[in-house]
Amino acid sequence: VVKTVEKMSDVRVDHLVEVDFAGFKGLVDAIGGVTVTTDEDIHDSKSGFDLPKGTHKLDGTDSLKFVRTRYGHGDGSDLGRIGLQQQFLLALLSEVKNQDLLGSPTKAIKMA
Repeated sequence: VVKTVEKMSDVRVDHLVEVDFAGFKGLVDAIGGVTVTTDEDIHDSKSGFDLPKGTHKLDGTDSLKFVRTRYGHGDGSDLGRIGLQQQFLLALLSEVKNQDLLGSPTKAIKMA
């Protein structure tokens, strides 16, 4: 993956972070959740995840469901899921920036 990203972006990748599902949920919970806004209802009949359109503060468990949902959004394709994942990552980065988690070692430690 690193070589592909480097080749496609022409940016050298020195480090990466790999997070499993438990770590993902723990990270989101550690920062107090992530706020996302959807312009359509999400109803994934396969996973049972339901989220009405609007703005929501998601905890770790619901965040994982949000980024994994495929059949409850758009046309059910993987492109819809990728769009949700991109939206979530932008919201996560915004939350980290707003809390100045990377600017303070004592704040950043809560993400570990």
